[in-house]
Amino acid sequence: MLKRVTPHFYILNRRQKRWTPNEFQLIKKSCEKDIFYPLPFDFVRDAVAGYYFEDDCFTAPCKMVMFNYDLQPNNKKGSLRGIVGVDFKIDNKKQAYILIRVIGCKSIKDTPANTVKQRKNTIMKTGRDMLEWWKEFAVLGNFKYIKLNGMEDVLGFYWKIGWRFLRNPKSQHALSNDFWDERINSLNSINKLQNKIDPCWIESERSPILSKYFDRFLEGYYSDTKLKTYRTYDDLYEIYKLDGTRKRHHLGLRYHGYTMYWYPEEN
Repeated sequence: MLKRVTPHFYILNRRQKRWTPNEFQLIKKSCEKDIFYPLPFDFVRDAVAGYYFEDDCFTAPCKMVMFNYDLQPNNKKGSLRGIVGVDFKIDNKKQAYILIRVIGCKSIKDTPANTVKQRKNTIMKTGRDMLEWWKEFAVLGNFKYIKLNGMEDVLGFYWKIGWRFLRNPKSQHALSNDFWDERINSLNSINKLQNKIDPCWIESERSPILSKYFDRFLEGYYSDTKLKTYRTYDDLYEIYKLDGTRKRHHLGLRYHGYTMYWYPEEN
């Protein structure tokens, strides 16, 4: 059952090993929307609802799912705006943390739909609002940190609102704006053009920046086991000019995003 925790946000808490049939149908229906574009529907559904073959579980379902709905003037739910799937974990230092497995929020900024929403006095919450709620949840629950994997086109956004790349926030340069701003700005300058210029050009310009500064934060970057699995061929190999096996492995890891952390004590 959905529990309303704010006027916009509703929480679905999994109480059994699997989601109930009704819960699963709600999740499936919600994931079919274009909230997570360009992520594939199957990837999002399996990340939130889990993936089973007969009785074997290959991907465990999330523990909680947050639904972000627009708020109509009559205080009723409007359109579904965003979804967050989370787990609660313990790391190897016995520290409790929150893992955001997937997050998506549909933006209608600078579109006719936004004008219609404003005219009807519909109030919307953004992806940033959703993250801020989980930050407050982490503080109240005494969690050590929140972890997520961000795609290359939103790393600058996460950095701006307090997320960092290193797990140990005391590490050298981990929190230094002077050290990181130039790197983030270089990436942002390319990302801002991604809807205006040929995607192949964007990828060819962005890849060297990612390889030089950011790929080291891919989960599994230093793992020989994870680097053994990669696509036998990908058109992006030509775009990125990837002629080495290890470079091609790293490209495969980019599909899973760059690991970032948010620490309550540092914000």
